[in-house]
Amino acid sequence: MSEFGFNHHGIICWGHFEGSDTTLDDSHNTTSITDNGLGNYTVTIASDAGNAHYSLSIGADWDVVSGNTCHGSSNTMAAGTFIIRLRNGGSDADRDNVTYQAAGDLA
Repeated sequence: MSEFGFNHHGIICWGHFEGSDTTLDDSHNTTSITDNGLGNYTVTIASDAGNAHYSLSIGADWDVVSGNTCHGSSNTMAAGTFIIRLRNGGSDADRDNVTYQAAGDLA
């Protein structure tokens, strides 16, 4: 436990946006979403995490036509940003109903 007690641990940020329009539909502690290209987004955290070793969950809708599931991942995480990569059937893809949440310590 950190010196700040239990309230210092928890959800760092969360949000929901459409992949074709990076306007946040709803969020907490998120400054912005930047569209870096097809299925690639940078999330900027308003109040930074304590470090880059937080837990990150990413979700998006699935492709009704092909039946492919959408896989979200991030291999680039920093205290103040992380990158979301979405793939559908092996290809980068913009998807609707993109969600994320990061849990850990705040700075």
